[in-house]
Amino acid sequence: KGIPSGYNAGVNIWDLIDFGSNIANTYGFIAIGYFKAPSTNTFEFDTTSDDGSGVWIGVNALEGATRTTGNAVVNNGMGTGHGSQTRSGSISLTQDVFYPIRVVFEEGGGGDNMRLRWRVSGGTFSTDLSQYYYYATANNVITGDFS
Repeated sequence: KGIPSGYNAGVNIWDLIDFGSNIANTYGFIAIGYFKAPSTNTFEFDTTSDDGSGVWIGVNALEGATRTTGNAVVNNGMGTGHGSQTRSGSISLTQDVFYPIRVVFEEGGGGDNMRLRWRVSGGTFSTDLSQYYYYATANNVITGDFS
C-alpha cells in the first residue's frame, strides 16, 4: 500500500538512498545488504528523514537479530512522527570487511523525505554507495536478503 510511483515492492538495486519529498503516505522502505569499508577507521553515518529512520550495521542488521532504537548506529526518531531532521552515529570498521547493513525508513503521514550519507570520520559526507554497497545473490539472482 502506498508504494511511491517509480518504485517497486520487492528487490531494487540502489547506488544511493536519497529520494524526493512528499512521495506518498503510510509506507516504509528497508534496504539490506553489505557495506564494504574502504579503510580501517571510524565511520559516521547519518540520515535526514521525515518521519523516522534508522541504520544498523553488523550483527544487529541481520535477520533474526533484536533491533532496537538503542542498538542502532543511527536512530532518527524510529517509531515517531516528526518533520525533517538529521541524526548521526559512528562505528569503527575494518577495511575490506563486508558488514551487514540495514537501513529502515518509515512514513506515517504529512511530508516525507529520506537520505542516507556516510563518511570516514573527519572526511566529507557522501551519498554514493556504488563502490561500497553489495547485495546477496543465490544462483545469480538477487535474493533481497542476507545470504
